[in-house]
Amino acid sequence: MRKLSKYKRFLGLPLVYAGVVELFLCYVFNLTQFNLLLLLGWLMVTGGIVGYVVLLKKEGTRKE
Repeated sequence: MRKLSKYKRFLGLPLVYAGVVELFLCYVFNLTQFNLLLLLGWLMVTGGIVGYVVLLKKEGTRKE
């Protein structure tokens, strides 16, 4: 568990990228009729953005 917390700060943007790739692949392979796949991509993008912003706010307050 300790190793995961060390890499937690690097999960924001890669999660966004993975979500964008997943949504792109759903479009390319015409899988847009499956809501669960689209929801998964949207959750990855949204979760990555939220995680990245929260991390930036924590690091900004820590340095001041």
